[in-house]
Amino acid sequence: MKHALKIFILLIGFVLYFNVNSFANIDIGAYGGYIYSATLGDGSDSGLQFGAKAHYNIQLGESIDLGLGAFFQSSSYKGELLTVGIEGSRKALGLDVNLIYSISPESDYYPYVRVTYSLSDKMKVNVEDLDLSGSASGKGWGIGGGIEYNISPNLRLFVEYMVEKSSYSYEFEYTYTYPYFPYNTITTNMEVDAALAATSINVGIKYFM
Repeated sequence: MKHALKIFILLIGFVLYFNVNSFANIDIGAYGGYIYSATLGDGSDSGLQFGAKAHYNIQLGESIDLGLGAFFQSSSYKGELLTVGIEGSRKALGLDVNLIYSISPESDYYPYVRVTYSLSDKMKVNVEDLDLSGSASGKGWGIGGGIEYNISPNLRLFVEYMVEKSSYSYEFEYTYTYPYFPYNTITTNMEVDAALAATSINVGIKYFM
């Protein structure tokens, strides 16, 4: 996380140094999405998510804008793990970088590339059939692309495709009650290293201040 912050600060300094006279503005956006493939369980998991992002935009040349900012995303997953149901929820907060290309001054379409890095990435997992639940904090990143469309001078709609990967170390608490006399209850703690890979389609709106 410290290395990511250093790189981000250096990137801002580099861009501002070489673009002191460039046009700059701020955007804020919100989106919702469908997760159609995730590896929370056996790889066939799906889910929904929503998020928000904001950027400080700097013009690099005539056709390219660089947006440096932050994002928040909340995701929920459902699937199966060895024939039992598994549910998960993820909340991520981190750095967000957009590289936006202007096709021409007359065009209302703006293709872009998006890269994210989670400074705070928290995951909760529940396996209801086994009475297992666990939570973890990890780190993750995402990369994808999309296209924005002008609907007014200050508003754009956008659709994007994202691939995200995160790694965690779960701490599970498992309680088992012996079904026969003397009906003892045993509680154990387990640590499990796991990774999440998810692909999603997001649709949202962005406002330029």
